Amino acid sequence: FVLAEHLSYEVYRRSGVPTEHSEHIRISLDGYQLGYHLLVEQPNRNFLRRHKRDDSGNLYKILWYKQGVVDQHEKKTNLHTEHDDIVNLVLLLDNTENEEQWEIIKRHFNVEEVINYFAVNLCISNWDGFFNNYFTYHDIGGSGKWEIYPWDEDKTWGDYGGRSAANDLYDMPLTFGMNENTLSETKSERGGFSGWGSPDQPSWWRPPGYFSGSLLSNPQFRERFLTRLKEITETVYTESVFLPIIDGMESQLGPEVRLRAEENGPDVDVALDRFRDDIESLKRHLEKRREFILSQDELKMAN
Repeated sequence: FVLAEHLSYEVYRRSGVPTEHSEHIRISLDGYQLGYHLLVEQPNRNFLRRHKRDDSGNLYKILWYKQGVVDQHEKKTNLHTEHDDIVNLVLLLDNTENEEQWEIIKRHFNVEEVINYFAVNLCISNWDGFFNNYFTYHDIGGSGKWEIYPWDEDKTWGDYGGRSAANDLYDMPLTFGMNENTLSETKSERGGFSGWGSPDQPSWWRPPGYFSGSLLSNPQFRERFLTRLKEITETVYTESVFLPIIDGMESQLGPEVRLRAEENGPDVDVALDRFRDDIESLKRHLEKRREFILSQDELKMAN
């Protein structure tokens, strides 16, 4: 997780998504070596200012373990105000479709930024990042647009809850995160455990999110999304870009793995073997995930 999360932020950053700073650091406590850890910036007002966003806007963190629009969107700024903006936006998305919905999307979202976010999600098999594990920001005093920022990227690059050695999500479909229900059907709750683990779904399946369901299902948005997904897969999420980054991380952290093992256990050789296996799994996911994405008919048709 400590390797994959850092790499995930790098893909978002290179794809134009406002992204938290992350780096690996060595920690010691009273002279006792704790080994390397991952340091990740917290999305807050400083984060907004660093990315040249108005820090007076509404910043929300999505919570998977709650139910309902209000409870699932934990407010991080303007705590004295209500959730009217997110409630009204979700109602608009849930009750429109096609061209009408596309006009809503263009009016209320930074479309390019949100497309970049969802495209990277698919590249890195971020099964947990469509209905969960993100912050959303509303520029209430300026453009009026919403954006999405990544968070908690531990379940990426093939790792997921209940993973097995036989499936590292190389083949997570390009339809992941889309709505399955039509407007005439009752929408299920999008938080908590409802809808998880259905017998007709794979163990990694998750329901769509408040934004992903409508946006990724909208024909006009989806056309632009697929075009950008193809572009990122061909120019950013590539072996030529990320193999050197992964190799550099291996060179940097290999000595740290040895240090941690010598201080705390396990056996040094066991720790290094596991570390090398993790590095190789990242490289495999990069290769096989790109191969899968670029082989999909829906993407081949993208302009």
